Amino acid sequence: MRRRNNAGYSLVEVLVASAILLLLMANVAMVTRAGKSAAQSGVFNMSLDDELNLTIERISFAVMAADSDDVDGAGSAPFTTETIEFSSTLGLSDGTVVRGPVEEIAWLPTTDEDGRIVWREQPTTPEERTVNWSNAVPHVGQNEIDGNGSDDNDNGVQDEKGLGFTKLGGFVSVYVTVERLNGDGKRVPKSTVNHVTCRN
Repeated sequence: MRRRNNAGYSLVEVLVASAILLLLMANVAMVTRAGKSAAQSGVFNMSLDDELNLTIERISFAVMAADSDDVDGAGSAPFTTETIEFSSTLGLSDGTVVRGPVEEIAWLPTTDEDGRIVWREQPTTPEERTVNWSNAVPHVGQNEIDGNGSDDNDNGVQDEKGLGFTKLGGFVSVYVTVERLNGDGKRVPKSTVNHVTCRN
């Protein structure tokens, strides 16, 4: 009598192995997707932080070089303004203070809700130079409700805008909010404040 050789797998064994393989592949796909989403979110947040930090640094360095007596347009806390004009002290010449040209930092609208921060030298003159410092600035500051006369985000400023200035003596406080749409189409704001001491 010959023995029958049953080499190979039964249909049930193949089906069980296929189901296990499919479950493993689904888990790998979920982990990969979650990792990709976390990486994209991290890159988005870093990009938003970079824009906020670069913008506040540019504004702070410009205002830091200003003569405090020549800073015009800044509000008195708890109220801010969206535009500030100043001139920098360049030095002395024959005992006379030499000032640079008038500079302006302002929020300008691009849409109903959004705007940009620009630096202008000699504004409204034929020699005007303009540099765009940020395109991601909302009209209203983070967690603020426009026009209600309240300090909605508890930072000591009422009806704070996406760009705001206050002045007290030789100090200028700069409030900046940047905002972008994330991958899900949701607006994500970030804000900061910097208190700058003017040169003189």
